[in-house]
Amino acid sequence: MSNESDVRESSRVISPSAGELKKTSRWKRFSIVFAKIVLPIVFVGVAAGWVYYLLQSPERPAQVEVESPALLVQVDVARLEPVTYHVRSQGNVSPRVQTDLVSRVSGPIVEVSANLEVGEYFKQDEILVSIDPFDYEIALRQAQSNLVRFSTDVDDQKVLAALDQQYRERDITPTGDGRSEISSPPMLADLKRAQAQFDSAQADWDRAKENLDRTKVRAPYDGIVLQKMVDVGQLVGPQSPVATIASVDLARIRLPLSLHELKYLDLPQNSEDIEIEVTLSTDLGGVTHAWQGWIVRSEGTIDPTSRVLNVVAHVYDPYNLYQTHNAPLRFGTYVSAVIEGKHAGSMFVLPRHAVTRGSKVWVVNEDDEIYPHEVTVDRTDEENVYISSGLNDGDTYCITPIDQPLPGMRVRYDG
Repeated sequence: MSNESDVRESSRVISPSAGELKKTSRWKRFSIVFAKIVLPIVFVGVAAGWVYYLLQSPERPAQVEVESPALLVQVDVARLEPVTYHVRSQGNVSPRVQTDLVSRVSGPIVEVSANLEVGEYFKQDEILVSIDPFDYEIALRQAQSNLVRFSTDVDDQKVLAALDQQYRERDITPTGDGRSEISSPPMLADLKRAQAQFDSAQADWDRAKENLDRTKVRAPYDGIVLQKMVDVGQLVGPQSPVATIASVDLARIRLPLSLHELKYLDLPQNSEDIEIEVTLSTDLGGVTHAWQGWIVRSEGTIDPTSRVLNVVAHVYDPYNLYQTHNAPLRFGTYVSAVIEGKHAGSMFVLPRHAVTRGSKVWVVNEDDEIYPHEVTVDRTDEENVYISSGLNDGDTYCITPIDQPLPGMRVRYDG
């Protein structure tokens, strides 16, 4: 009993009274109202008063105008200059004449020229291959013997015919009406037969002589060996390939031209009258070499597939055998060509990237501000734009491409 009474007594000591609980609840409600309503009103009032004070204050902060930074660009000066158009093309270098050299007689090869090697040069009429001539020398001697024999027969028949003619002129047979008649020539047929045999023997001798000459395969022109197909000891027959050769007097380059580019060239109607200068170039071992050539003719028809017209350029002494060029122009080389075209008069020549939207140039005025000028573009190539009007001589124009340029934008540049 004593323990229960002690617990009830302790409970009464710890538990708050009803008045205290009521007082605590009123304080919490006041704090919430003060934080949500009174404090915001006070802050707003103080801020409004401070703004009012600043607006009524005679001293105001100084306003500084900030100048927009000028864009750094590159510029150039437009100048009128005489213009000659040039048309670009490309093509492969090929020989003017390429020949498959063949044997015209049969037999074993007994000698091959030291120049009959790929890449070696040879002269016209040089003996490149020799075929064993023994059989053909025998045939020539036989033909020579027959020719002498039949020549003697012809001479004998001519003597007999002359004697027969004399006898017949003496043997005149009288006729009943008082006239005389010469008997028929009995030796004429024998003479014609002997002459025919002599002519046949002469033809056999000519053929034997030609076959003997053909045992020496000669070069038909000055050239270079592209391919070797025979060597000593090899047996060849008529039409057997010996080598592939090419002439080195000049090189030929076919250059395709689009129909649009033709208007910039002076191509005469008669293709035989063409003589237009062309510069050919290529990179050899990191060094650019150039050769001077001439457009000598056009092929006269438009290719139905590519819609281009091919013109033919010639370069003389392509292998530089006579020191015509700085370097040899070898067959098979891929070259770029610059063909001299029409004279266009005086124009402004600007870099291609200096013209925007096809016909707009940004000109820099005296205040270093840029403004667009509409120009008339006569032609555009890979590097330049040719302008006939829209600029004045001496105008400074902007070369640097500008992203979203605006009229009046300030720029800065060196010079």
